[in-house]
Amino acid sequence: MKDSFEQEITTYLHYLVKPFIAIQEILLTPKGIAFAIPTFAGISLLSTQKLAFFFLIIAYLIDFITGIIASFMERIAEEKKEQEVESFTWKEKVVYFFDNISSDQMKRSIVKGIGYSLFILCSYGIQFIFKIKPFSFSFSNLVWDLPLLAVGGAIVIELWSILLENFKRMGFDIIKIALGMFTKVKEVKKEITE
Repeated sequence: MKDSFEQEITTYLHYLVKPFIAIQEILLTPKGIAFAIPTFAGISLLSTQKLAFFFLIIAYLIDFITGIIASFMERIAEEKKEQEVESFTWKEKVVYFFDNISSDQMKRSIVKGIGYSLFILCSYGIQFIFKIKPFSFSFSNLVWDLPLLAVGGAIVIELWSILLENFKRMGFDIIKIALGMFTKVKEVKKEITE
């Protein structure tokens, strides 16, 4: 009993710390920086901070859904039931899908949401304690402050998770597809210039 409890606590602590690990990976790798810059540029186009929070909630829900679908697809592949599931009716597929969602996945998603909330609340507390003033950019209508940067960081993490982790687990490697398209464009451009 004690070992399983310790293992569960360790798993949940891992999911609480996961956003900070992801931020480190995003900020310290060229792929991460190339991903974060357009995301923050997109956030700067929003008209209010409430829209940024709303966008975070939408991204969180999409990440949750794509994560469940990716886990479902991995489980089918592991159990070698692809042929069997393909023969199911639509209703049987839905029942099979929901039967394979574990409460552990739900718990981890809740812990991840709590982690984001704590991250945003801590940034608000730091801003309040150290009296950090909001700032703005000439290209954006938003007034930027520490909590908005925290929300932006959370959005980057969620989009990273959706596009580069969950889609890859589902069999769609976005980076490979984008590089393939870029290579094709370069080849066509080279042929046109010759």
